[in-house]
Amino acid sequence: MRGLLLLLVLLCCIRPAAAEPVLAAEAVGDRADVQQKLVDACRSSDRDLVLAMLVAGANPDAIDSSGFTALNAACANDDEDIVLYLLEFGADPDFRGHGQAPVFTAAIANWAIVKILVLAGADPMVRNETQHTLLHFAGTDENPDNCAYLLSLGLDLEARNENGSTPLMFAALFDNPATLNYLLDQGADIHAVNTRGLTPLHLALWQGSMQNSGILLAEGAEIDDLFLAAAMNDAQRIHELVEAGANLEQADFSGELAYLWALSRNASEAGRALIDEYSRSEQASKLLGYALGKAVQRNDMELARELLEMGADPNWRDGYGKSLARRAVNEGDMEMTRLLLESGASASSGAEDDELLREAALRGHVGLMRMLIDNGVPVDVKGEGGRTLMHVVCSGSLNGFNSQSEDYRAAALVLRQAGLDLNALDDNGWTPLDCCIGGPPVTGGIDCGTGIDNELIDLMYYLGAEFSQPIRDWRREQSDMDNATK
Repeated sequence: MRGLLLLLVLLCCIRPAAAEPVLAAEAVGDRADVQQKLVDACRSSDRDLVLAMLVAGANPDAIDSSGFTALNAACANDDEDIVLYLLEFGADPDFRGHGQAPVFTAAIANWAIVKILVLAGADPMVRNETQHTLLHFAGTDENPDNCAYLLSLGLDLEARNENGSTPLMFAALFDNPATLNYLLDQGADIHAVNTRGLTPLHLALWQGSMQNSGILLAEGAEIDDLFLAAAMNDAQRIHELVEAGANLEQADFSGELAYLWALSRNASEAGRALIDEYSRSEQASKLLGYALGKAVQRNDMELARELLEMGADPNWRDGYGKSLARRAVNEGDMEMTRLLLESGASASSGAEDDELLREAALRGHVGLMRMLIDNGVPVDVKGEGGRTLMHVVCSGSLNGFNSQSEDYRAAALVLRQAGLDLNALDDNGWTPLDCCIGGPPVTGGIDCGTGIDNELIDLMYYLGAEFSQPIRDWRREQSDMDNATK
């Protein structure tokens, strides 16, 4: 750490204009505004002002209105000089305020500052709120010297954060081969498994680092589950694992099957092997339905047809309860929607939820609306809140789900031609025309949003639509006020 001699030299060099405003007696101590000013000065690297305030008596452990400390601000801004000023004037190197310990802030910006803080007495063994150690942070850095420094201080090579991940896992995930090699050389457990069932090899492959994956495999990591075999495009290993009893329905930490790992790595041979195994499974319809969902998502018509022919469930739903056909409608994919419907996909999931038609109306997909209506999907059922499809079209227009406003006008015409009531009230007493402007007025005026389609409103008027009584009353009041000011 720089000594007091350097500090005195710096004091002599302060510009008078910077120091003068803060030397007044009322600008020192622990007042909130003074603390805020010091933190702001640290954040903006105003060295002259910081030093002048400290000399005048400002608290070096100042915190701002959000609880961020002066030392954290200096660390975040990678300003070694200000860090040294604060420490010279007695800042607590471990004081975190309402944030994290300064050493963690410094580890993100500059490891040289981490060492300064430790020399000043900061605890290198500290953990943050998610139980990460400094060694976990060092694992994200490409310089293994930081790991060597921390290990020399006695940090645990196998420290676990709150989800059980080790520093080696961080090196694997953040694609740092030099750091990965160093930690392995120090004896880090290559077979460690976190609470999500992931090993360093899983994380390297998920990140797409074939270099890290190669290092781990060379050091003894094993391809012992379907996710790893899929990511490595190892079709033979997939068949071996399934024969040995691997669970094809096992999901990863995000709820996805091994097939997605193959798709994510463009591992076509592994993907084909998994589809073959899915087709032979007792849960073939469900598993192939999952693969079909990925084909729909990627607009792969050829694979979608093949999977449907193999027995994929056209009514498979994802983890959010959304059907494959609804996903296709959402994307405006008429060809995929038609394929799914022809293969047995349901256009609705219940008497009160004309799901696909409602989604098409919300997105203004007119061609899909016509196709669904022609296929017998009813237009007169109400959805959540008693809203008709005409309400949905008007809401979709206001919220800009489709940038082509003329599509919503065409959608309104399609529904009118199908006999839908233009003035039906939902459970809140709103008409479809109300939805075009965001609903009835509230105290202080009406919030019309930014996407009002006046041409749609004109068309609805022409077809016979009306605003609800509260809207008509409000419009009359506005007109009277305008006339009174003329």
